[in-house]
Amino acid sequence: MAKEDKKATESAAPKPKKKLVFLVVGVLLALVAGGGAAWYFMKGGKHEGAEQKASVNLSAQPIFVSLDPFTVNLQREQGDQVLQVGLSLKFYNQDLGDKIKNAMPEIRSNLLLLLSSKHASELLTVEGKKKLAFEIIAAVNSILGFSVPKPRPAAPAAVAPAAPAADAAQAANPAQSAAVQPANAAGNGAPAQAPDGGAAPAAAGQAAGADDAASQNRDGVVDVLFTSFIIQ
Repeated sequence: MAKEDKKATESAAPKPKKKLVFLVVGVLLALVAGGGAAWYFMKGGKHEGAEQKASVNLSAQPIFVSLDPFTVNLQREQGDQVLQVGLSLKFYNQDLGDKIKNAMPEIRSNLLLLLSSKHASELLTVEGKKKLAFEIIAAVNSILGFSVPKPRPAAPAAVAPAAPAADAAQAANPAQSAAVQPANAAGNGAPAQAPDGGAAPAAAGQAAGADDAASQNRDGVVDVLFTSFIIQ
């Protein structure tokens, strides 16, 4: 009888260990399955986002949306001054028109704050108007969920090289200057060049601006056109 009880005890002893092993294996399987599911959904979400970005419906021709005119008080300089401006947004994304319409209250509010923060002296020059146009693009695209590249700093103005000492000597001697003048006249029609023989800085600046326009992201608003601009 004692031997049977001992055998029963020995046979029953390993059972808790087997249960523990099964429990550990089950937990590991659950962790592996959870990690695999998370990886699948994360990868699927990125893939879906990439497909959504690639499916932007771009038009071959630009699309324009005109905004109602703005009338704002400018920052005081020499008394009260008012800005009246009309503008149109230019874009190529055919799905952007509805987004602009739905976000119009927020767009107008942000643009009113932007315009009313300006001084008249900032907006009188062409460069000032270009800067304002870029700021409007940035404000609208930010509302619509698009990023805007930082503006490239303006190229420094070209400085004319100093006259050589020989020219100064010729200026001091009119007779010698008159004799040399026909030889110099042949070069009057030559294109302007930089001191190192390269293109003139103005031409280089124009090429850089064309490159910026060509590489501009067309998903959002790409330009602002002023239809009226009056400061009173």
